[in-house]
Amino acid sequence: MKRITVLILAGIAVLLSLPTFAKSAPSATNTRFSKLNTLLKNAYVDGNVGAGKVKEDIRVARNDNNEGVAWNIGAGYKFCAYGAAEFSYSRYHDEEFGNNTARGIDNKSYQVAAKAIYPLPQWKLAPFVKLGPAWVTHTARDGGRVGSDMDGFAIYSAAGVAVLPWNNVSMNFQVSGTRNHAGTPAMYMYSAGLSYMFG
Repeated sequence: MKRITVLILAGIAVLLSLPTFAKSAPSATNTRFSKLNTLLKNAYVDGNVGAGKVKEDIRVARNDNNEGVAWNIGAGYKFCAYGAAEFSYSRYHDEEFGNNTARGIDNKSYQVAAKAIYPLPQWKLAPFVKLGPAWVTHTARDGGRVGSDMDGFAIYSAAGVAVLPWNNVSMNFQVSGTRNHAGTPAMYMYSAGLSYMFG
C-alpha cells in the first residue's frame, strides 16, 4: 500500500511539473520564429505609385504619349538610423506612338541603391536620398525599333521624405529616376507610398 501511495504521489508531482517545464523549455517552433525575427530585424519592404515620364521624343510618331501611371516595389535593410541599402523594381509608363513601327515600348528598371537618411524624430520625419546603379530595359513590344530599343546600365537616384506616424509603418513621398545612358532615355517618377519595417 505504501508503494502504491508513493507511486501516486510521484505521478502527481510529475504532472504538476509539466506546465512549468513546458513554459521554461522553448519549443522548436518558437526558436525558429526567434531566429527569423532576428534575421529580419531592420529589414523593410515598400511600394510606391505615382506619375512617371520617359523623356523621349520620336520624330515619326503621330501620337507621342510617354507619360502616365508608374509604380515601384522594393526591399531593403537599415544598417543604422542614417543608412540603408535596398533593391527595387520600377515600372514606368508604356510609350505609345501611333505608328506602324511598334505597338509601344515597355520601360522598366532594376536598381540597387545606397540610402542616406537624416532623421528628425521631433517632427516624425526622415528626409533621404538614394544613389546607385540600375539596369534599364527599353524594348519595343513587337521587336521593332523606335528611337532607342535596348537594355543598359544607368545611374539611379532619388530624393524624398518619410513620414513616421507609427512604429513599423511609414509613408514616403519621393522623386526618383534613371539618367539617359547608352541609348536608354531618362525616366522619372513622382510617387507616394508605404513602407513596413520588420522587427
